[in-house]
Amino acid sequence: DNSVDGYQAIAEFHGDPGKCPTPTAKNRLACCIHGMPNFPFWHRLLVVQVEDALRRRGSHIGIPYWDWTKPNTHIPALAADETYLNPHDNAEHVNPFHHAKIGFLGGDAKTSRDPLPALTQTPDYGDHTELYDAFLLALEQDNFCDFEVQFEIAHNLIHAYVGGNSKYGLSSLSYSAFDPIFYLHHSNIDRIWAIWTALQQHRGKPYKAHCAQSYVYTPLKPFAFHTPYNNNEKTFSHSTPTNIYEYERELEYAYDNLQYGGLSIPELDDYINNNLKSKPRTFVGIHLHGIKTS
Repeated sequence: DNSVDGYQAIAEFHGDPGKCPTPTAKNRLACCIHGMPNFPFWHRLLVVQVEDALRRRGSHIGIPYWDWTKPNTHIPALAADETYLNPHDNAEHVNPFHHAKIGFLGGDAKTSRDPLPALTQTPDYGDHTELYDAFLLALEQDNFCDFEVQFEIAHNLIHAYVGGNSKYGLSSLSYSAFDPIFYLHHSNIDRIWAIWTALQQHRGKPYKAHCAQSYVYTPLKPFAFHTPYNNNEKTFSHSTPTNIYEYERELEYAYDNLQYGGLSIPELDDYINNNLKSKPRTFVGIHLHGIKTS
């Protein structure tokens, strides 16, 4: 679908061909935001953009989320199988979650994956996967900017583990959003942010980005672009990050649960305070020689 809110156009919101600072600029860059406090906001809007486009085409489901914190993490069958059996005609069809074409490249260019062994983990009883612990460290943080740093670092692991060395895979910023599994990944990324928000409310602490005021009041592109680049009124009117904290009310979606590893919000808070923080841990600071900052 090459229409303004079709799959190809929305995938182009993220990487190549660049649409920022404007789609008509001489030198254009990708619009996606990484390494800054507004990373969660930008990607929340992208998942909404896809979900709304599906609904306009008759879909009655939300974007599924892939919970990669569970043991034996692997690419789910929904996205791993090349074909699926359609119960309506009892025939095999190409699975649209397996891959997608990269339209702007032309020809037969399509997404691919190169899963790394680190994606599949079977920890000993009572232990956690690396991904579980990485996001748990993010959830432990009790202010937005510290949370966002650890949260984004952990998010990067999935891109690396699934994309591997594939040229057109999840590990390539230029093409990652063309792979349908990108949206299953980022649906869960958004759910983790929702879990942290609920955890902060339970803690009685702020969940908004008071530490990043210059970022959260700046409209996010390309969601802030008028038609013909964005015809989704919801993401357009909520393109300023401060408008999307209350996602259930503002963006009209919710998750089936906000559990982490089977723990409810109060149980998660108790686990962090009485189990996680009580264990001896070592943190390593890296000093970047050229940039001269940690």
